[in-house]
Amino acid sequence: MKKYKFKNFSIKRLILLMSFAFVLVILLTILTSIYYNPRIFPAIVLFVLTALIFMLIKNNCIITYNIILDNDYIFFNNKKIDITDIRNYNFSETEKFYGCRLVFKSYKFFFNIPKKDSGDYLDFKEDVVEIITLQNKKRNNDLIVEYNWYKTKLAKIYGYVMIGIMLTWLMLMVMFPNKLNISNLGLFLIVSVGLSSIIYQIFNKS
Repeated sequence: MKKYKFKNFSIKRLILLMSFAFVLVILLTILTSIYYNPRIFPAIVLFVLTALIFMLIKNNCIITYNIILDNDYIFFNNKKIDITDIRNYNFSETEKFYGCRLVFKSYKFFFNIPKKDSGDYLDFKEDVVEIITLQNKKRNNDLIVEYNWYKTKLAKIYGYVMIGIMLTWLMLMVMFPNKLNISNLGLFLIVSVGLSSIIYQIFNKS
């Protein structure tokens, strides 16, 4: 049995808190400008709420995960899950962050941590991959596969939408040649080149 501890900055919580904060700040600023001194009170409310919301986000967007791992179960902050329930996984890496994504039958686990605070991440990754390899050896089918967004249904929908947009854009340029200029054509080519690699990965069969 092995134990790990990671601190993850929750993007989901950040989005929810920022959305709530935006509505609250705008609403209270408008109300104070209507019912109180419109020159002084809105500025005070805006400043105070911004400071309070900053503290709220700072103190509530960090999630600490205490993970216990063995050959049969994995615990996420005391939530016990059978290893056999895992469906897919992914370990990612950018210049400054490590990422982990584990999908089970009824639970999804994701974290994204800075490399400077990664702790035992590499050991955790190695241990999880080893357990998945052992699980796949026991299975004749329904293997645990590495998650690939480009092969999901959502990616295909995105691909079709982007192709539709680009074809519509091209059709409009052909139908209205008087609106066509070098800047519009250049923008179309830049977007097309940028999307081409994404579209290729989505629809590539290999």
